[in-house]
Amino acid sequence: MTKEHNWNATVDGVSHVILCQVMNNKYVLWVDDKFEKTVYRKSFQAIRGGLDETLELWGKTCHFVVWPSEKVEFFVDGKSLNTQEDYEHALDMSYEESISRYERTMRRYSWVMVLIMGLTCILYLAVVLQGGDMSRWNGTMVLVLVILVLNLVEIVRGRKR
Repeated sequence: MTKEHNWNATVDGVSHVILCQVMNNKYVLWVDDKFEKTVYRKSFQAIRGGLDETLELWGKTCHFVVWPSEKVEFFVDGKSLNTQEDYEHALDMSYEESISRYERTMRRYSWVMVLIMGLTCILYLAVVLQGGDMSRWNGTMVLVLVILVLNLVEIVRGRKR
């Protein structure tokens, strides 16, 4: 079964139609009833932060974006075509603002993971210090520490940008 997304864009007074057909492992883009490009899904697409494909259409820079939540968006000159209600009610969110919002959300999730993993380590240490036998949990705690370190690295890396 093929899922489709349609967008209408007016560029320099000319109306254009963009169609995206979502198939098993690819997105097929059609512009004004002409084939434009096939974008293939990547392995671990959600973990990588989705897809971002840059296109040059009608002399404008366009971005075809698939977010980790599988939400599909099309940007023309930094403006999302998903918010096509009345212009005064549209969100007027540029491509850069969308990326920035996504990065802030991921940073918040990293902080939540750091808190959860930190509390897990504290609980583990409390049980060990009380003399409990936690030897069978050693492997799990190593994994928790690795996840904790990876999230801390991601937070620090995000601040340097």
